[in-house]
Amino acid sequence: MKLCIVKPDGTVAEILLRDRQPSFEAFNNEQLFFENYQYKFILREIEEYENVEIFVGDYSVPIHYKASTDWYETDQDLVFGGCFDLAYISVWVSEKEGKEERFYTDFLRIATTKQTTRQVEQMLDEIEKNIPNFLEVCFSRNKKNSGLKNDSTRSIWNTLKLVDEIIKTYEENYDSFFNHKKSFVEPVASVEDVRSMRVVNQESLRWIACNPDNLVKTDKKTGINFNGHNYMPSKIKTYISKYSYNVYENRVILGFLKNVIDYLENQIIGFAKEIVEVENIPESIVAQLPNTHALTGKCVYVYYKGVVDRFSEKKDILEEIYYRYEKILKCIPEDIYGLPKLTNTFKQIYHYRICYECMAKWFETGDYTFDHLNYLFKLKTLSRIFEYYCLIKIQNAIALCGFILQDSDRIIYDVEDDSENINNQYIFEGNGYEITLLYEPSIWIDRSNVCTNLYSTGYNFIKSKWNDRWTPDFVLKISGNYKDYYYILDAKYSNFYNVKRRYIPALVLKYGTQIASKDKFFSDVIGIGAIYPSKEDKIYYFKKNAINSLKHSLPQYFSLTIVDGDVGTQILKEQIEKLFKVVDILEEECENIDSSKKEMSLNNFEIEHEKIENEPKTEVEKKEKNDSLNINVSGKNCFYYAKNICLCQKKPCTVINAPCKHYIPKKSRELLKEDSCRNLIQYVKRNKPNGRVECSISGLPGCIGAEQCKFYLKKNVHK
Repeated sequence: MKLCIVKPDGTVAEILLRDRQPSFEAFNNEQLFFENYQYKFILREIEEYENVEIFVGDYSVPIHYKASTDWYETDQDLVFGGCFDLAYISVWVSEKEGKEERFYTDFLRIATTKQTTRQVEQMLDEIEKNIPNFLEVCFSRNKKNSGLKNDSTRSIWNTLKLVDEIIKTYEENYDSFFNHKKSFVEPVASVEDVRSMRVVNQESLRWIACNPDNLVKTDKKTGINFNGHNYMPSKIKTYISKYSYNVYENRVILGFLKNVIDYLENQIIGFAKEIVEVENIPESIVAQLPNTHALTGKCVYVYYKGVVDRFSEKKDILEEIYYRYEKILKCIPEDIYGLPKLTNTFKQIYHYRICYECMAKWFETGDYTFDHLNYLFKLKTLSRIFEYYCLIKIQNAIALCGFILQDSDRIIYDVEDDSENINNQYIFEGNGYEITLLYEPSIWIDRSNVCTNLYSTGYNFIKSKWNDRWTPDFVLKISGNYKDYYYILDAKYSNFYNVKRRYIPALVLKYGTQIASKDKFFSDVIGIGAIYPSKEDKIYYFKKNAINSLKHSLPQYFSLTIVDGDVGTQILKEQIEKLFKVVDILEEECENIDSSKKEMSLNNFEIEHEKIENEPKTEVEKKEKNDSLNINVSGKNCFYYAKNICLCQKKPCTVINAPCKHYIPKKSRELLKEDSCRNLIQYVKRNKPNGRVECSISGLPGCIGAEQCKFYLKKNVHK
């Protein structure tokens, strides 16, 4: 079967399709394709198949049947858009009986613009420094498409994890082997002082006869007489009992280390050879490269060379451990080619058993071969890598704004679609706010997730159909004293022209008109933006204020650039601060409104109080209480509020712009520095109180008082 690829100039390249996975032993060194050129795919002579699908890597390309020519074809499009270095095309066909077949091209070389080459190199470098498992994250989502079945082939990164586990196990159990290693007693031939001799046998007599220089004269009759003189040996060969550690289990413990070290050495050599083969671009390909384009192999293979560096680092650590164990076990390593025999020692003695478990994992989880290295090279598209790059940049910029990372976690929104082992929630605190950065959160039509109160209104105005959820690249949630605010950001690996003409209109339609906040008339989304790479710092707002309105229209629609390097992080920090200033203004306005409401309520209370001052006292108290309960307040501004709980009621505080009978403004009372509660911590310096105290329950720098706190625990004065 052949795949015809129609090039922009109208020429057709015929690519052979095979029924096996592509291998680095065979590249297509005749054709060069370009990431930013438009191509068309044509499939002939497959009329016997009922269904046909075509993929570039893992990404499906729409294909349709053309009756006039009796073939399947795609539209002229950027089918290699976002690809770089290497890619292959796969065709999946199925018959009416349900039988499926798959055909693959050899690896095709994909060239990108020189600007893209530079950006990819810089992005990968910065990502790898911040996400240690980035290469693993960047691999194909679908192992099945890579020819890998569950547990049949261990990935390189799982191998490194296993090596780390082996290192940790041997390090932690070194003292146990030093003090409690298996041994047995064996007789050892030794030349000893005659006084320590216990048994004389024929071998001892032969040794005396062969070593007469050990005989000394004596007055006693010894049975050894020469020239009328009696002699006795000063030393004699005999057998003494000694401990020997040359047992099977010790040899296996040492031999397994040697096996792993040899394995890593072979991988280092194998990787180096494979990288050289991939980097050797033939002249036939180089001749097709225009001056505007380049093959990005140099910048990508740096990371596969990084794999070699990691293997070398682990190998050095294991060699050092091997020499230490060799000194204490004093045996010859066993040659190990598979899982060793499970002896009683490995079953019953803890440190032997733990090491054996590592061996079982190592030998039973399979191994990768260089035929599976295509899994390594199934990196995601450029746009996906740019998302990871933006994720790191935004985190670093938030940290530079004075916020401290408190927690990072991985939230699973959809079990079936969950494939990437990367944290997608980052919580920062500082400057009176809690910042939550969400990566690819799901905003559903029929439910809200645990992190936001946002939901989709359902209709997709761009495609004119209903959808069940939106998945923006980033959601920046800013929790203030009065409410939560949201910025929705999408990463676009493009330029300002495309962002302005294509992406911003789509983002405004999707997120500006089709995302709402639960139980509210108006959405809490205050900004929607597109992020794109550039050499220059630029933020562009798509709303004008030509009449100099004192208040700007929300939500904001904007685009901002990501500049590479530390300078770029500093620039992004300044742009993020501009977004936070909008929140400062909104919070200040909420505070003014809240204060005005309180003042109005107080004035109304005084007026009513004057009207009823001649009424009975009980009626006055009842009226005062009812009026005070009608004041709308925010729980976060209450004196009894701490860590989202009410200390006065011992339950979560849910008061937001509502009345509360327990409400007392924060500044109306001072926290106590001393109390008889066991929860109050007194800090000391040099065995003397330094004046600093803290409530272990609320985290407040003081105590609200035993009378109102439901968490009060009286100190045991007799203790």
